[in-house]
Amino acid sequence: MTAINIVARPDQGAIYVLTDAAIYTKADGVSAFGLKAYPVANWPGLVTGVGNANASLILAFALAQTFGGEDVAFDTMIATSDMSMPEYLAGTKFPGGGEIIICGISKARNRPEIYSFRLDDTIPPGVTPAEIKEAIKQGFYAEKPGQLLKLPDNVMTPVPPLQLSLAANYEGIKPTDTEDQVIWSMRKHLTMQRHMPLADDVSGIGGFATLTKITADGITQRIVDRWPEDQIGGLIRPARIDWQKWHADNPRP
Repeated sequence: MTAINIVARPDQGAIYVLTDAAIYTKADGVSAFGLKAYPVANWPGLVTGVGNANASLILAFALAQTFGGEDVAFDTMIATSDMSMPEYLAGTKFPGGGEIIICGISKARNRPEIYSFRLDDTIPPGVTPAEIKEAIKQGFYAEKPGQLLKLPDNVMTPVPPLQLSLAANYEGIKPTDTEDQVIWSMRKHLTMQRHMPLADDVSGIGGFATLTKITADGITQRIVDRWPEDQIGGLIRPARIDWQKWHADNPRP
């Protein structure tokens, strides 16, 4: 499982992306810890995603090469995506489904933006065709692979169950929050994702947490959390969390 937390702040001209590092297969468990958010400096922006560990890296390279020769490369990519994205997918044939998320700073609209597109027609686990049809009708799900779908300014997946949110006393992210408060809340949400109940054959979220900040001036990345108890091989199953201790060790800014 992959944790992705994205907050676009138009008032700050910034996008914050927080991801975990565990890469795994159902057959072997965790096979590596590594980057899951791939910067594209010339947009500036990044590519990340869920469901296929290789797709984000390959598409980040391909899109950076194709849309990188002009001052408004990100806007050009978004404007021509109906032609370019299906073309990329036709030549790749990524296995196992998945969804790609693209972030960047739009010069044309003078704001940070988040988009997603799916790799194929695989229906997500636990979802029926009727639910997919309704989601398309409501504008929450793209009608075809490669079709860009504009996302809201806060994107967090997977969503922890309500019981876990209540136990953590999760306050959400407010429009008035400072940068430090936004990052603190994102770290807390990723910690909640890490402690979600999982199926027996699904590995947990972990390794380390990488924070990416994107502005019109460029991109920075740094590790903001590490979990040394997580090891390669097998599944990640973190110990029960003491939220009182977590808050004491991580006071809100």
